[in-house]
Amino acid sequence: MVYQFELNKNQQNTHNKLKKVCSAVDFPAIQTNFWDAVFAIPIIIVLTQLIKVYFKLPKWFVPTIALLFGLGISIFISHKHNTLGGIFMGWFYGYAAIGTYASLKTNIISFRNKQKK
Repeated sequence: MVYQFELNKNQQNTHNKLKKVCSAVDFPAIQTNFWDAVFAIPIIIVLTQLIKVYFKLPKWFVPTIALLFGLGISIFISHKHNTLGGIFMGWFYGYAAIGTYASLKTNIISFRNKQKK
C-alpha cells in the first residue's frame, strides 16, 4: 500500500531547506572491521572485571572504565589514523561491552532464580 500526501507551501520550503543542509554536510567515512568489535568487546569485559576485582572499584565506576577501554582500543588500535572515527567507534565498543555484561548478568540471575524454584 502506497500512501500519497501533499505538502503545503511552508512544508515544501522546510523540506527543500533540509535537503540542502543534509547534502552540504560532509559526514566522515568510518571504516571498521567486524573483527575489531568481535575481539574488542570481550577484551573490554575481561579487563573491566579484572580491574574491578583487583582494585576494588565502586560498582558505579565500572561502566566508565569500560567506556575508557573502548575509546582506548578504538583510538589507538582499531582507528589510529582517524581520530574522529576512533572516538565514534570507541563509544560503541564501550557501551556494547557494558550492555553485553548487563544482559549476561541479568540472564544468569534469572536462570539461578528459576533453578531455586
